[in-house]
Amino acid sequence: RSSKDILADKPSEPKNIWPILQKHGVWIALTAIFSLFALLKAYSLNFVKGDEHMYFYMSLLVSKGEWPYRDFFFSHPPLQLYLMASVYKIFGYSLALSKAVPTVAAMVSGLFIFLIGKRCIGRLEGVLAAALFLLTYDVLRGSSHFTGANCALAFGLAAAYLGMSGRSVASGVLFAIGTFIGVYILPLALMLGVLLVFRSWKESL
Repeated sequence: RSSKDILADKPSEPKNIWPILQKHGVWIALTAIFSLFALLKAYSLNFVKGDEHMYFYMSLLVSKGEWPYRDFFFSHPPLQLYLMASVYKIFGYSLALSKAVPTVAAMVSGLFIFLIGKRCIGRLEGVLAAALFLLTYDVLRGSSHFTGANCALAFGLAAAYLGMSGRSVASGVLFAIGTFIGVYILPLALMLGVLLVFRSWKESL
């Protein structure tokens, strides 16, 4: 190139990141919230006293072909054990992996809380709702233990979002799955069914 062409070149202008933030800011904020939650939860990937180890052991028994209620006593709906047993079937038993399941379930709940907030109010409100949920003391504490409540809530919130989005059959299926983990999801399903009556009898049924 000639010196004339080089002198004619204009210096590159700094990129304006504001359009990027406007377009992707919500997802950047969500990623930051989920990353902070995962970082805070890293402390829980170790042994602590609690009844979750009973559920880990029962899940391990299920992964080896035994049946709850027939081969051992279990006082809850069975799907909690089968979810963890599926993890053991694929990856084998690991305490850290077992402890990570309720954490991941809480993050799934946070995602659907964001989606519900975004649909009902707005994107920023959805982000705030997800942050308030995930960083609440009781959620931070409760998501450290595999009691089944975390997984049941994840299915329940996913079902609620699908129901609000008009996908009633898929919503009903996920509510059923959530109830087979914890019966306390059933009132949420009934409540949403009543609310859907005002939109459509067919959807409600």
